[in-house]
Amino acid sequence: MDSSIDLKAIGNRIQERRKELNISQEQLAEQCDLSISYISLVENGHANISLVSFAKIVQILNFSYDELILGIDPQDEITDDLRNIIEDTSEKERALYLHILQTLKEELRSFD
Repeated sequence: MDSSIDLKAIGNRIQERRKELNISQEQLAEQCDLSISYISLVENGHANISLVSFAKIVQILNFSYDELILGIDPQDEITDDLRNIIEDTSEKERALYLHILQTLKEELRSFD
């Protein structure tokens, strides 16, 4: 099962939100206690971001973890429905649900 995280998509979401908030890379770096070059690498999907750095960026840019990692608006009804379905499942079951959804998505897109 491919459980890789799309660093490029995460970086794009970080960059888009930073720009929406009119925050420069320099300002974000300073607020997160990171270097400007590291912020640039993250935004371009070229850095494996640490959990601590990730948490700082989430807080500064006012993201939810779901929104940043998956690109899902936490207020979205679909997100709530999915959360309700998986809230009482084990990690193994959640991983299986994710794999099934990813496979289904790929199959549906192959028909286009």
